[in-house]
Amino acid sequence: MRTAHSIDEPFKVKACSRGEQIYESIKDCVSLDDPILEVGTGGGDNVVWLYQKGFSNISCVEVDQECCQRISKYYQNIKVACATLNEFSENEKNRNYFHLVILSHVAEHFVQPELALRVISGLLDDNGYLLIIVPNIFATKHPYRYFTPPHTHYFSYVTLKLILEQSGLKVLGAAMHQFDELAIIAQKTGGGLSQIDAQEYKKAREFLRNRLYWDDLFRVKIRRVVEKIMSERVFQYILTAAKKIELNI
Repeated sequence: MRTAHSIDEPFKVKACSRGEQIYESIKDCVSLDDPILEVGTGGGDNVVWLYQKGFSNISCVEVDQECCQRISKYYQNIKVACATLNEFSENEKNRNYFHLVILSHVAEHFVQPELALRVISGLLDDNGYLLIIVPNIFATKHPYRYFTPPHTHYFSYVTLKLILEQSGLKVLGAAMHQFDELAIIAQKTGGGLSQIDAQEYKKAREFLRNRLYWDDLFRVKIRRVVEKIMSERVFQYILTAAKKIELNI
């Protein structure tokens, strides 16, 4: 996930940020010196907030180079790996090492979340925790706004619990979250599989069908088309202007 900030822009993390939500959810699970990892850290606000709260052993993995460079520039004590999750997990030092992994609005972007969660389980120590936050398919009045190209999967509590348990992670309970999110604390167990609830798919399908307001869906689609066209035109305008400036130098 890309950041809208430039590399040289200092962090201004607010107390009402998601980082505070994460802190309140994990403060009883980890000590200040326990190794913590955020996967898909994006702009870095979450790890910066935890660092400011006193956690001293924080790592993050992110594919966006600008995000990584910005965090490293202002917070040298936060370990930053500019890599994919698979690349990060190939390092033997990272396996079975972290006491907490944070996955905030990342799992819905995985092409194969069940495989990614197994990799993440392998990064946790024997009693490690995972905090996972995803959009809740049953908690939004406008579900079609979640159906965007970057989102490859959509979760309910039942399906998220299932996929976590299939990855060797036992769900301990819900964490602090906003009304349209699922936030779950799970602990590594290496346990077995849970049975699939065949009714959950039918329940989700019926939920969406009852909220199929064509006028709302039409407005959302039109807005996305306009946003796409405008963003492309603005980008081309900036690119053209930059080339003109370069030629005039």
